[in-house]
Amino acid sequence: MIHRQVMNGLRTLVEASEKEKEDRGTRYTPLEILRQPETWRKAYEICDERRPDLHQFLKGAGVGEEPRLRPNVYLVGAGTSDYVGRALTPLLRRLWGCEVSAVPSTDLLTNFDDLVFADRPYLWISFSRSGESSEGLAVLEAAIERYPNVRHLIVTCNKEGRMAAVCENIPQRAFVLALDDTANDRGLAMTSSFTNMVIAGHCVAHINSPGDYVDIFSVLQQAGERFLERAQEVAIAIAQEAFLRAGFVGSGVLQAVARGSALKLLELTAGKITTLSESPLGLRHGPMSVLDENTVFVSFLSRDLRRRKYELA
Repeated sequence: MIHRQVMNGLRTLVEASEKEKEDRGTRYTPLEILRQPETWRKAYEICDERRPDLHQFLKGAGVGEEPRLRPNVYLVGAGTSDYVGRALTPLLRRLWGCEVSAVPSTDLLTNFDDLVFADRPYLWISFSRSGESSEGLAVLEAAIERYPNVRHLIVTCNKEGRMAAVCENIPQRAFVLALDDTANDRGLAMTSSFTNMVIAGHCVAHINSPGDYVDIFSVLQQAGERFLERAQEVAIAIAQEAFLRAGFVGSGVLQAVARGSALKLLELTAGKITTLSESPLGLRHGPMSVLDENTVFVSFLSRDLRRRKYELA
């Protein structure tokens, strides 16, 4: 019964009049959440279509070459786009066999010279929903001007963005992977754009082994569809509780998901709900003190049995 109520409620939000959506602040986000597994398929198809050109560009940047020729990889983004990079770092490091770091564009902008060495080869993968981020654009332009040893891959949901336009002028040093416009969220909080850029990142990571990702993507899409249905049952029950705080924890890539979840709730409640994100073990070293009876606590559990023992301890 609860499941039916939630589904009907979400569809009511999506199918409401434009005036009602405007009054309730639900013009975009409900639909952007619900259609995610569908948009993932389009992102996957775009990446697959552009794979030959992307493979050539990444090979030119040193990806897949012998170890001494491989680049240092920076995953660059601000806010939620930074969490995309953090969610992809371990996978890229493992599949590409090179140093991979998530470096916020907000840090690069203020501490450029502390983070970039002029004599080292780099590949920067910049994630940007709109391609209009002031920090991302400033960092990109500065790197192009000052560091010719940096190659740039831009993953964006807006092919008309200024970051894409800048890269068109340096085709030998930059590649733009633009996703479908349906992934370009119009709502305040990045939801569909986050997951679509993660899917694109998975495709990029498997550039030398695309066949290995076919079944993985299929499982992810099916899991996404099932999760949306099951999570909605819980969502209505939580929404009826008068909680004031929320804590999200996860290990490894799931810590990036926890951070993103905390930010989404903070944004969508206009700061009325105080949020916290941490790793399960990091929570014990002080942050746990924020948890009380008015807190919703969400733990993202790993499939790795060793990690899960720590997560459940």
